[in-house]
Amino acid sequence: MTQHLSLSPEEFTLAAHMRLGLPLPLARDVTTCPNRNCSAEVDEEGFHLLSCGKGPGRVRLHDRMVRVWHGLVLAAGLQAFIEKRDQYSDQRRPDIAVSNFRAGKDLHLDFSATNPCLPSNVSSASRTPGAAAEKRERVKCLRYGDCTGPLVFEHTGRWGPAAIRFLDCLARQARVNVPDVTVASFKRFCLQRLACEWQKGLVLTLQQNRNGWRHELP
Repeated sequence: MTQHLSLSPEEFTLAAHMRLGLPLPLARDVTTCPNRNCSAEVDEEGFHLLSCGKGPGRVRLHDRMVRVWHGLVLAAGLQAFIEKRDQYSDQRRPDIAVSNFRAGKDLHLDFSATNPCLPSNVSSASRTPGAAAEKRERVKCLRYGDCTGPLVFEHTGRWGPAAIRFLDCLARQARVNVPDVTVASFKRFCLQRLACEWQKGLVLTLQQNRNGWRHELP
């Protein structure tokens, strides 16, 4: 078992607590968010610590998953670039540009994480599983247009429909481009890698936002 497909005891413990909805050990003694410019109440389930935009964890989780997706695209035998800065004339910038993905056209991927338990999502998510991911997908498509594949994960583990469709397409590309690879074997590899890296990333987000920072970095 490789490092990328295994969890440490601490990572497994926190992942199990999150999956079962149990109070997180690292949130028990924290009542107020430790990050600068944020005084929100910290819940024992870690919802705020996962989503706080004032701490270092959320950006690092995003960047981690972008690197993982980029590696999977390359493993499928495709050419891809992270944050191709000259794609748009304004400040918009997708996370990954995949060259000649289909019919000679490039595909632009943009990763995002969303929490269905946040107040802005909980009403729709409680009625429709995956509603938070689909909501974020619509935002990404409006921002970048139809040439973008939004890769949205909910903190609770559900993927958005576009991410599922992209993985299916990627597996079919791998079957064509990589010798001795089947659609099923490539999808299995991707799912294992993404699941482990996602759990590792969530744990790091909790830890980093739990430690927080209240002062500007030098």
